[in-house]
Amino acid sequence: MSLSGWSAIFTRHIDKGKEATEWGLDATSYGIGIGISAAIGGWAVTQFGFNPVFIAVGVMGLIGVALLLGIKNKIKGVFDHNHPFNLKEIFQGR
Repeated sequence: MSLSGWSAIFTRHIDKGKEATEWGLDATSYGIGIGISAAIGGWAVTQFGFNPVFIAVGVMGLIGVALLLGIKNKIKGVFDHNHPFNLKEIFQGR
């Protein structure tokens, strides 16, 4: 879900003439991050067990949600681009 937004932001800020290099670095660093995260997760599960790691990841996710909700009013309107539709209307069938 977050990748589609990231792609739009990243594309907007790529240096002209260096698109392939910057997309390559982005994809490589993303893959390395996934690999490192998997290795740390595997190590944590072998050291502490699945349940404590599952709970710790859940708590970190909730902290992330709280942080996003905390800045919601500060970024309100920043991403409004005067679209002719409203997602709320689409999902409610209006």
